[in-house]
Amino acid sequence: MRKLKKWIAITVGVLLIAGILRLLLFTSCYIPNQGMEDSLKQGDHIIINKTSYGFTTPFSNKVIGDRSPKQGDIVLFYNPANTQAPLHQKEIYTSRCMGLPGDTLLVNAQFEIEQEDLFFSPDQKKQYSYSSRYKATIDSVINLLEITVNPASERNDSLVQSLSSYEYYLIAQKLGREDSITVKDLSDNLEYHFVIPKKGESIKVEPWNIALIHNTILLHERKTTTVKSNKLWVENQPVESYRFGQDYYWMVAGNSKNTVDSRQFGLVPQSHIIGKASFIWFSKDPNQGLFSGYRWNRIFQPIY
Repeated sequence: MRKLKKWIAITVGVLLIAGILRLLLFTSCYIPNQGMEDSLKQGDHIIINKTSYGFTTPFSNKVIGDRSPKQGDIVLFYNPANTQAPLHQKEIYTSRCMGLPGDTLLVNAQFEIEQEDLFFSPDQKKQYSYSSRYKATIDSVINLLEITVNPASERNDSLVQSLSSYEYYLIAQKLGREDSITVKDLSDNLEYHFVIPKKGESIKVEPWNIALIHNTILLHERKTTTVKSNKLWVENQPVESYRFGQDYYWMVAGNSKNTVDSRQFGLVPQSHIIGKASFIWFSKDPNQGLFSGYRWNRIFQPIY
C-alpha cells in the first residue's frame, strides 16, 4: 500500500510539474495544413517556447521582460480577426514574422473595411494617379469644376488623388485631348508603402491604408472608429493620423498559395503573440496509414 501511494504521489507530482511547465514555459502545436511548407510540413508536432518574447503571467496576461519577435521568426499567435471569443479561446495560427513595428512594407492591394454596418454608395471614391508636374493643371480643373477633394498624396514622382468615377469623368472631359496629361485608375496592380504600427508612434492616414488602420483600431485599440467620406473617424472625431498603443507585426505564410496570413486577418498585435517555434518533436504524414508516413529525419530538428 505504501509503495502504491508513493507511485501515485510521484505520478501526480510529475503530471503537476508537466502541467506547470506547459502553462508557463512551453506548449505543443500540431500543424494541420500545408500553409507553412517547406519550413513546417502538414503533420508536424512542434514545441513553442512561450518565454522567447517575455514571460506572460497566468490569468493577468501581463508580460515581463517583453521582447519583440525578430524578422524571420516562426511565431505562434492567437487569431487577431476573431472578435467573438476571449483571447485564450481564439484559434491559434503559426506564421513567419516578416514585418516588425516601424517597418515599411510594399503591398500590392488595398484592404477592405471589416464592419457590417458600413455602406459604400455607387459614388465610392477610387485612387487615380498623375504626374506631379501636372499638379497645377489638375488643381485648376478641380477648382473650375467645383469638386471637393482631399489633398493629393505624393508617391514617388506621382500624385494620388481620391475621386469618384463621375468626378474622374468630369475631369477627363475637361482635360479633353491633352494626351500628355494621363490620369490613371489605380484600382488594379497598385503597390503601396505601408508602415507597420509601433507603440507610441503616429501613422498618417492615407487612402491605401485607411481600411487597415480602421480595422486595427477597431479590433485591438478598443476604440470606436468608422470611415465616412474616405475619412477616418476615431471616437467621433476626424483624424489625419493615429498614435498606436501597442506594437504590431505582419505575418506571412510559408506557402505562397496560402492566404491565411496578414493579407487576410490583418496585423497581429503584441498581446496576441504566444511564443516562438523551437523544434519538431514528432512528424507523420497524416495521409499515410498507421504504420507508414513517419518522418524520422524531422524529429527533434530545430525550426528556422
